[in-house]
Amino acid sequence: MSKRRTFWVDSSRFGKLRVSRQASFLFESGLCGLASFQRFVLLPHSDSQLISWLQSRDESSLAIPLLDP
Repeated sequence: MSKRRTFWVDSSRFGKLRVSRQASFLFESGLCGLASFQRFVLLPHSDSQLISWLQSRDESSLAIPLLDP
């Protein structure tokens, strides 16, 4: 039995997305101030290479913008 290389993520900001497992992250202790949210995916911003989004897999309305310094 092979593992799927992609999965679906629901996002209130971006809609339903098919995401590569390579873009998935598990923060076992959660993020600072968001301890109950552990599973995220990294999404590129469509208009800028300087911005990405850390989209929660546990809460569709939680997406954190990340900036590349």
